[in-house]
Amino acid sequence: MNERYQLWPAAFVNGSFSVPDEILRFLWREMAQTGKNESLFYNGGVRDEGEWLSWMKNPDNYPVLVIETLSKKIVCIAWLNHIVDGAALVHFCMLGLPRAEIGKTVLRYWSGIGALSVLVGFTPETFTAAIKYAKRIGFVESGYIPLMCNMVYEGRRVGAIITVYLTNQLEG
Repeated sequence: MNERYQLWPAAFVNGSFSVPDEILRFLWREMAQTGKNESLFYNGGVRDEGEWLSWMKNPDNYPVLVIETLSKKIVCIAWLNHIVDGAALVHFCMLGLPRAEIGKTVLRYWSGIGALSVLVGFTPETFTAAIKYAKRIGFVESGYIPLMCNMVYEGRRVGAIITVYLTNQLEG
């Protein structure tokens, strides 16, 4: 395999979670060191390592880890949740530089899931780098909801930019 990135879907297989807790704890610590845990879970929904482990294993979440093939480093964790009638909410957390190729690799994977047609992002309007990244990998800005995002760590609410990716729009 000559792929630059490999995907490691996280799921229960024969009663065991496919990603060991040790790796999940490592990911939490990486996010916490860089403050990404508070921006990723801006609403305060996941606040510590124990909550992270429980949250990752929640059957409503469909995480996938992205591993750089040469270095064997985890460079991203992404997940879908709230899947309803072919649509899902999408989330990305980069552990390093936000390379477009990483996001496009994940989108190709998700686009191969025949039951999914629409991927939706609700991003706080203040997260301009995340919004730019979403557009760079193929999402289209399609709306705005005032005061939708409860920024618990900042003590305020901000609007959400809605971005949409149609899985049948896959490009090379």
